[in-house]
Amino acid sequence: VIIILTLLVVLAIPYFDTLQRRLEAKRVPSSLMSLLAQARQYALTQRQRVVVCGSLSGVICDTRWNDGVLIFHDLNRNSKRDADETILGYEAIAVRYGQVTWKGAGARSMIIFQANNGMPNGSNGSLYYCTRDIALNRQVILSRVGQINLRDLNQDGIYEGAQGLPVACL
Repeated sequence: VIIILTLLVVLAIPYFDTLQRRLEAKRVPSSLMSLLAQARQYALTQRQRVVVCGSLSGVICDTRWNDGVLIFHDLNRNSKRDADETILGYEAIAVRYGQVTWKGAGARSMIIFQANNGMPNGSNGSLYYCTRDIALNRQVILSRVGQINLRDLNQDGIYEGAQGLPVACL
């Protein structure tokens, strides 16, 4: 009985690992899209500049997108969270099998939604979720007008980037 159970466990471990990787590849981009939509909605409804950035602590921006995403009002427009600026949200992303990176216009390390129209003027770009398996790579695209997209144009399970090709990670 012990030998049979050991064999079952040894055979099941690779499948469990694959399942965990696939679940993370679905969860992380979905969370990122939701957080971007939330930030844009705050900017539109509250008519205040909103910053989205990677953050380990949930208090300051430190470009650690793998650990978490911080959303805050940027009242003084310095793109840094100051003590008097309200945190609108924080979600621990806790990436285990891949890596999240931001690549945007102007080489900014954060996303800024404007107070007057909720658009990411000068902050359009993409959040990439990258793994060693190309089929699990994802690109959350943020357009100049604030649209947030994740594309699998031909429904084959391999997501495409802005150019329509499979997501290529750097």
